[in-house]
Parts: sequence; C-alpha cells; structure tokens
Amino acid sequence: MSNEFYTLRKGVFINSSANDEIFSLRAYKGEREIKRHQYSYQDYCNYLKFSWQHYVGKNARPYLLGFPIKDTDLIEETRHSIAPSSFSVSTSPLPDYRLDFALWLKINRKKINSKLDRVDFNNLNSGLDNILAMHFDRSIKIKLEK
Repeated sequence: MSNEFYTLRKGVFINSSANDEIFSLRAYKGEREIKRHQYSYQDYCNYLKFSWQHYVGKNARPYLLGFPIKDTDLIEETRHSIAPSSFSVSTSPLPDYRLDFALWLKINRKKINSKLDRVDFNNLNSGLDNILAMHFDRSIKIKLEK
C-alpha cells in the first residue's frame, strides 16, 4: 500500500507506505525529501489514535511528520493502518490492537462526526463497518472450525 497526499503546509507532500509490518512516512518539498519516520503497525495505530483523541478532545489539528494534514488524509491513513491492503486478501481477523483502534473510533463516532463534514464522516464510518464486518465474519468462521 502506498498513499501520497499534500499537507496543509504549502508545497509539502507526504508519501505513506506499508511493507513488512512497517509504515514508512516521507515528507517532500518538491523533489527533496525533508523528513522521514518509520513506525511498526502497532505504533502507527497508536499514533493515529492519539491524533484522533487530540482532534476530537482538544480540537488540535492532526499532524504527520510535523505537518498538518487534511481530514480526508487522516481518514485514509486511519483506514489503511487498521486494514492495510493485505487485510483484504487475508483470512485472519484483525490483530487486537487494530480491532481496539477500530472499536474506539466507532465508540467515539458522535464526537468524530462533530469534527468532520458529512461525506468524510460517512467515508470513515462505512469503511470501519466493512472492516469490522470482515473481522467478525473471520472470527466466527475460525470459532466454528474448531
């Protein structure tokens, strides 16, 4: 999975990619890389959850690599951190830390809804519904096979 998006800082974009259980983030201004950081999948989920908590609780704009990002990009990064592209071809349920993050988002959907426009909120909410449905289907299948 790879995602590229412009930050709210003029001329700065971020490339986010996931490989081998590592999320790599790189910030560029033009062609020049200006910042980079790597997270384990679990650490990235924790970082994004922290960002959401501060956004809905303290009205603090989310940042990646020190640059403010748009709601649509926070949502996209959140969805990819919970269910990277490999999740769609897997037969395993979500690991606990991803499930916990997804459930935290669902539990706090009213607060999150107050921060996002309707289209962005629906995108996040329906994405979470699909991810959780796949997770629970897989969990049930595993229990039935035992």
